[in-house]
Amino acid sequence: MLRKVGRSLVLLLAVPVGAEEHRLGLGAAWLAYSGSERSFASQYNLHGGLFLEELHLDLNRFTAGFQRFTLDLAGFGSEPYTQARLLADWDQEWQFSATFDRQRLLSALAPGEQSWGREHLRLQRLTGTLTYSGFPWAKLWVAARHVRRTGVTTKPFYGLGEPYVGQHKLWEEEKGGALGLETRGLPIKLLVEQDYAVYTRTNRAAVANDGHDLDNRDPDVLAGLATPGKDRTSVPTTRLLAQYALARFEVQALGLFRKDDSKARRADSTTFALGGDTSRTVTFLDAVTGNGDRQVSRGEVRLGWRLAPSLVVRLFALRDETDATAELVGQRILRLVGPGGSADLAFDAADQGRFDATDKQAGVEAEFSQGPWFANLRASRGQREVAFSRQWEDPEALGRRDADTLTGSVGFRTSRGNMAFGVEKSAFDRYILRVEPETMTRFWLRGNLPLSRSLALSLAAQRGRADNPAAAAGMKAKDDQVSLQMSWARGEQQFLTVGAEHMQLSSRVDTLFFAPQLASGRSIYELKLLASTASFAWPLGPRARVAGNGWWSKDSGSSLPFAASQAHLELALSLGAPGELALFGEHFRFDQERADAEDFDVARLGVVVRRRF
Repeated sequence: MLRKVGRSLVLLLAVPVGAEEHRLGLGAAWLAYSGSERSFASQYNLHGGLFLEELHLDLNRFTAGFQRFTLDLAGFGSEPYTQARLLADWDQEWQFSATFDRQRLLSALAPGEQSWGREHLRLQRLTGTLTYSGFPWAKLWVAARHVRRTGVTTKPFYGLGEPYVGQHKLWEEEKGGALGLETRGLPIKLLVEQDYAVYTRTNRAAVANDGHDLDNRDPDVLAGLATPGKDRTSVPTTRLLAQYALARFEVQALGLFRKDDSKARRADSTTFALGGDTSRTVTFLDAVTGNGDRQVSRGEVRLGWRLAPSLVVRLFALRDETDATAELVGQRILRLVGPGGSADLAFDAADQGRFDATDKQAGVEAEFSQGPWFANLRASRGQREVAFSRQWEDPEALGRRDADTLTGSVGFRTSRGNMAFGVEKSAFDRYILRVEPETMTRFWLRGNLPLSRSLALSLAAQRGRADNPAAAAGMKAKDDQVSLQMSWARGEQQFLTVGAEHMQLSSRVDTLFFAPQLASGRSIYELKLLASTASFAWPLGPRARVAGNGWWSKDSGSSLPFAASQAHLELALSLGAPGELALFGEHFRFDQERADAEDFDVARLGVVVRRRF
């Protein structure tokens, strides 16, 4: 990979250009492990070896007509990500941009019946946009994209009463494009975009673990696992934005229409050899065809009046409607094969249903601003209507919910700092889902305050509560967060930044489940996270500097307590005006209180050579 990149760099740098700046950074890294390499790879997926830290080519006016030609590359080699970006302007009317992103992901959980699994994934995205600005009244663009998700997942599933292991080769794609128009210089500003995307999935399954169950204790063997089907969904989407403004009046309208068409053709089969004897098998076969339609339409209108130099009042209304239908037809077959022959037990599979939901909201907003002070008050009434049925002949189930929301904020802004405080409260009159909150309340505070010429303080805090009565689900949820950050700067250079954050989340909901009869339970989740961050940059004279950053966090909640930290330290030495040699060290630590197999302590050392052209 790096040889190909190097040859490309030589060719590009040999082009005679009127360049402003080129930058190139090449590095190498080495890792020292202690603990679980699998857990470290699942969280970071970093490796040792060569990597491209950065390539920036600014090839301005490299040929007639071009005003700008910029290329940026990063992450090739041992890094888990790859990024590339190209931007070109010519004739002051045309612009072309392209981006390429690729990321390697690994997830490998500790062995165990309930959670064991392994995933090797690669996510890749390629986009391109061509823009024309030659018209005095409009800008036009056409865009294309291609997204691909590939890889292999290995995970257990239950069959014949035991967890068996299957391997799935993933191949999921999105292909799409868009046409857009944005007006300018006209009394009414319009933005129209037509997008079209096609999603396909052709994942394939195979037997893993040599057909044995997860613990190798069941005599039955998984002899076959296949998913030869294909899923396809086409999604056309139309978006519209219209704005009109005068000195004291403004109107804005937004619209979206989307219609999904999904088709699935499946013939999934799972075969077990009883006692390991391939002449005595049981096969579960799903030969089904599925179709689904989903239509989404959204509209929003805002009207605003400036009643006074310091007061603006806005009215708004929105409607969001979703209609979805699904149909599944085919057969589910149980195939028995033995010394006496074979027999099929077929069951017709037919399922039809629909789900319709309509959300409506209307409200008023007032915004006041006088000198450094400002205030905002917003009130709205919303309504949700839901209608659904599992079968066409089933009676339609209806649900309706009204909600009132009130928000307000007040604060001040100056050239040196700002501060704001706000509150939000919502209340519902009935439930569609039993786990919905009856009331929600949230208070928040945000600010940036200068303490001196070189010292600045940033703070943020919020307190949230949500609940519903025991007759619904006995829900109790809270969300408390506080964060502080202190920065020390001299002139335009920031030397030191430190921060601390405390987050406490908890949720308690009464649940209902069948085991095998209807029983009640309680779902409880708790997070108590304390985190701190720091970064600094310090000159060590005219030819050297040191910089670093890091964070530490600890969750002492009852659900999944852990402690983790990460630190990066770099020493950079000047190699003359255009060059720099940087030595860096990184440290990663993770300690999960209830699973020692997930812990790791990893050091990563490396060197980077940077040069400006």
